[in-house]
Amino acid sequence: MITTKQLVGMSLIIFGAALAQASTGSVMGKGNCPDLQGQYTCNYKGFGVGASVVETEEKNYTSYFIDYRLGQVTIHPDGQEHTIDRLPPMDRHARNFKYKAYCKGNKVDFAGTGDMVNGRGQATLNGSLVSHGNQIVIEVIVVANKTHNIRLVCNKR
Repeated sequence: MITTKQLVGMSLIIFGAALAQASTGSVMGKGNCPDLQGQYTCNYKGFGVGASVVETEEKNYTSYFIDYRLGQVTIHPDGQEHTIDRLPPMDRHARNFKYKAYCKGNKVDFAGTGDMVNGRGQATLNGSLVSHGNQIVIEVIVVANKTHNIRLVCNKR
C-alpha cells in the first residue's frame, strides 16, 4: 500500500519528471510551453517541500530542469518517449519509468508507467502541471494496486 508521504514524493517526481506516455494533445513548440521557471514551495496536507525550476530552450520545445529536496530531474515535453531509471524516493517502489510529455497552453500533460520493485507489476501515472501565474497546480492520478488522486499547489517564492 502506498502511503501519503510516498504519494507526495511521487507527485514531486511527477512535477520533475512528468512521467508520461501522453494521454492528450499534440507536441507544441517553444512558445506553447508554460513559464514554470522559479523557486516554489509545494504544499500537500500541511507538508511543504521547496523546488526550483530552470527552463532551457531546446530545438522545438522548452525543457524543465527541476531541483527539489529529494533529487533532480529534467522533463522533456517533446512528445518523444524518455526513460528515467531512478527517481528518489520512488526508486524504493518503482523504477525504469517511461514517459512522454506535451505542452498545451498553460500546462504540461503527461501519463506513464514504471516497473514496481519486487515484481509487483506496474504503476500508472496520469496528470498535468498547470501554471496560474505565481502558482503551479499539479494534479495526478496514481494507480498502483488502487487509485490515488493527488492535488499539489506550489507557490512561487
